[in-house]
Amino acid sequence: MRKRNNQITLWLSDEELKKLKCIVEKLPYSRQRYIREAILGADIYMNPPAEYGEIVRELRIIGSNVHQLLLKAIQIKFIDEVMVSDLYNTVLDMDDKFTSAFSSKRYKKKVNELLQ
Repeated sequence: MRKRNNQITLWLSDEELKKLKCIVEKLPYSRQRYIREAILGADIYMNPPAEYGEIVRELRIIGSNVHQLLLKAIQIKFIDEVMVSDLYNTVLDMDDKFTSAFSSKRYKKKVNELLQ
């Protein structure tokens, strides 16, 4: 059974349609869902950049490699532990900042910001 039994017809000017298309291109929603979300006053979330997943994966690989170097440095006392530890912490910090900046729940922008 269909949940939405009411249909409306909406007429838009060319400029309004262009703005709507511009907004929806940046969102993971269809036009219909965007309009429903806007009517209900929900927060509208933008898609993260296309490269987001690949960058996070690469950061985590780098962090894993640095961690392995740190473990090896502790075992053989060959390189400066403090330097490698600082580098490892820097990579972890970059990963946290990147993830928090672009995670879907935090990477939200209001509709007015999408129009610019």
